[in-house]
Amino acid sequence: MAKENASSEFYDLMQEVLRTYHPNLLSVMDQIGILIREKAAKAGGKPVLGKARKASEDIAALTGSEYKFILEIAGDEWLNLSSRQRKALMDSLLCSLVAEDDPETGATKCSLIPPDVSYYYGELERWGDWKPRADDKPESPLQEIFGKNARSVVGSVEESADDVEN
Repeated sequence: MAKENASSEFYDLMQEVLRTYHPNLLSVMDQIGILIREKAAKAGGKPVLGKARKASEDIAALTGSEYKFILEIAGDEWLNLSSRQRKALMDSLLCSLVAEDDPETGATKCSLIPPDVSYYYGELERWGDWKPRADDKPESPLQEIFGKNARSVVGSVEESADDVEN
């Protein structure tokens, strides 16, 4: 699939979202490259709107740049997104990026993190927000989004399972 460097429209949006929601990435803002993929890749038959990855040393050698991260966006799908969805996609991609300064060396360590929440629709419908959290994590934001059932479904399913066992 053909890929090309993104236009200023993408970089302007990335910088806006980064400044608003990701001040921790300001130090590497100029080291985030954006590639536009002509046609979306598919995963499980569904289009992949975008993907974030760490830039390899090969990319740096080929481009003569100091990229730390690459955001790849599906150009054909981008055209179908509203401006709100475009901003949300950019935010989602930036949420996966981590840039931390090493206090000992002063070097910036870059990494990727997985999403905080990951469910299949069927799983969420059957079990609600069932996954355990660390003690310091707040109550589920899914409960606010989907209502009380996002948590209470878990209790009723567990109770039903207990009834079967007894």
